[in-house]
Amino acid sequence: TVLASNDHKIDRFLLPPATIQPYISYIEPAVEVQKNRSIEASAYLDFPVNQTVIRTEYRNNSVELAKISESISQVALDKDVDVSSIKLTGHASPEGPYAGNERLARARTEALKTYLVSLYPQITPSNFQVDFVAENWEGLIKMLNESAFTYKDDILDIINSTNNLDLREQKIRRLDNGKAYRALVSDYFPALRNTNYEIKYVIRQFTLEEAKEIVWTHPQKLSLDEIYRVAQLYKNDEDKYAELFEIAVRLYPQDDIANLNASTSALRVKDLPRAKRYLERVSPEAQDSEYYN
Repeated sequence: TVLASNDHKIDRFLLPPATIQPYISYIEPAVEVQKNRSIEASAYLDFPVNQTVIRTEYRNNSVELAKISESISQVALDKDVDVSSIKLTGHASPEGPYAGNERLARARTEALKTYLVSLYPQITPSNFQVDFVAENWEGLIKMLNESAFTYKDDILDIINSTNNLDLREQKIRRLDNGKAYRALVSDYFPALRNTNYEIKYVIRQFTLEEAKEIVWTHPQKLSLDEIYRVAQLYKNDEDKYAELFEIAVRLYPQDDIANLNASTSALRVKDLPRAKRYLERVSPEAQDSEYYN
């Protein structure tokens, strides 16, 4: 109405431009009520033909068993950690009749469980879980797809068109008078005879004073929110304040809040390339107002 009346000049209603001062803020992570963690890896144990007893000095078994033991020990012997479960999944290669491979996969995985139970009496035996895959065709398919093996396409065609596993193996055996199968036995099958293991554990919660000490020595024991709370103690120490957000994003590189806070920390010192690098990690669904700001 005022404008339409044409009684006043428009400049009467124009305000001087506001001076905007950006306020750089951090996002407080949600509290992680229970810190569930896991370790996943594979071991390659060797057994003499048709045998299921673990022989620690057979071929490379001592190295592979040590690898499993090291993984378990780092949590089982830690007073701040409670082991929830250890799952062993044994795989046999597609060599020989399915029934025999099923028996070997089951018995060999059970043998590994028995061996580990004897090493770690502090872990309840029922916390060890056993599963097995009689013939590791999925692993073979993955290996073939990533290879330049001469017979790759022929073998994949047989796998995709033949559901009967024993018949499938027979067809592969006949390829090029057995030449393809012999190459599989020597170059591919050994890597398919493995045991995947997953160790699930819970790390206890720490008081703020405990977390203040641990963050510089064993930060992997802390949740994102615990690191954030420690950072608030160092607001007047620019270097340590920034370092704590870097520690957080190193431990949680895929976490959106960790990356947003690390980018904020970079912006505080006008390190735009580093801020951009962290912002590029933020998932599309987390690109909200904080992200755009």
